[in-house]
Amino acid sequence: MMLGKRRRLTQLHAVQSEPSSPQTDTSRDQAVPPHGNSSTKSNKFFSAEMTIPSKLGSDFFNQSCISLARSFLGQILVRKLPDGRELRGRIVETEAYLGGEDKASHSSGGRQTPRNAAMFMKPGTLYVYQIYGIHFCMNVSSQGEGAAVLLRSLEPLQGLDTMRQLRSTQRKGTAKPLKDWELCNGPSKLCHALDINKTFDQRDL
Repeated sequence: MMLGKRRRLTQLHAVQSEPSSPQTDTSRDQAVPPHGNSSTKSNKFFSAEMTIPSKLGSDFFNQSCISLARSFLGQILVRKLPDGRELRGRIVETEAYLGGEDKASHSSGGRQTPRNAAMFMKPGTLYVYQIYGIHFCMNVSSQGEGAAVLLRSLEPLQGLDTMRQLRSTQRKGTAKPLKDWELCNGPSKLCHALDINKTFDQRDL
């Protein structure tokens, strides 16, 4: 879906965030507009009194594409690796793709293929696709036929050394060491940093 416009529950999930600094808005005309002081405090799925983050339920994902893209800002994405280590990042940039009406979407014109099938599945389904034969992008389906939200950027919170190691496998040996903010500052970069690949496609976030 996404640059043109994109396993297990124990491996990847989103949790409610604790109060934090304001998040970054998305890019693109149909992307989420700037929020000023907005944060998850104004999100009906978040309570400022909560102290223990919990997994986001199905109701969270069952909203319009633009609304979901907005609601994702400030939430925490958690990736549990096979060895038990957890990687966490706060979602700071998203991008909404509105399905059939959106010419930049993989589902433009209602086009449905084996590749983009996840875009037509229930809200909260991951759509992971590959670009240039080596990179991946991760999206989450929303309400609306063929609509989904691209996760564009994370603020790394936990497991930064592991993220750096995972990113290094896709970089030239002479490349400069990555700064913390560079680990997940792009849709493909965050997939490399969290070790997300095509096997996550069509999974329930």
